Amino acid sequence: MPVPVPPAPAPARTGLRVGRSHSTRPPAGLGPEVIAVDVGSAQLRLWLGPGGVLSVPVNDGLRTPVVQRGRVVDGPACVTQLRRLISDRRARLPVGALAVACRPVLAGRADQETLRQVLTAVLAPSRLLFVDSVRASAIGAGASAGTLLLADLGAQLSEVALLADGRLLAARRAEVGTRDLHRTVTTEMLAESVVRLVRDLRQEPALRPRSPPPWVAVW
Repeated sequence: MPVPVPPAPAPARTGLRVGRSHSTRPPAGLGPEVIAVDVGSAQLRLWLGPGGVLSVPVNDGLRTPVVQRGRVVDGPACVTQLRRLISDRRARLPVGALAVACRPVLAGRADQETLRQVLTAVLAPSRLLFVDSVRASAIGAGASAGTLLLADLGAQLSEVALLADGRLLAARRAEVGTRDLHRTVTTEMLAESVVRLVRDLRQEPALRPRSPPPWVAVW
């Protein structure tokens, strides 16, 4: 039987109210279930293990953006949208889950804290971990081992990073993505933006590899 989702709080753009769960930890000796979250510029996604993947366009049916250029710009509306997604799909949220959330590379503290408040309000996890989106892309591509130069072209962000066995050594990003195509940006301009990011990344003497690392490009 599905667990009912409490109604979303009244939208208030001045902040979020994050309540505490009365039971947020699993029984002793048992590891927590894992929820993976991607609050992207194009999609909101929740991975619930055996419960499958839930996704919805990030600004679906809304007059103003919820997420823009990788940043949550309306926290209460993001809470409402995630709760509605869970309720509409009649998904069961595990109590005291470990939540792993993707964040854009080079995300600031304020942006990360806003995302933390949103996910705490919706999921009430026992623990919340962040992983850089470029690392998640490498893992998803099955190329997390060794030295890797990765380019991730998202809807509103382009990111490049140098990884060593999954560890982020350095990264760059530009606030341009595939959704900008045919508006003010051409395919050639987007490609040149990525080239500039890579060129800038290679300027750091300590990060210049002896031989070029393999490429992984993620769209």
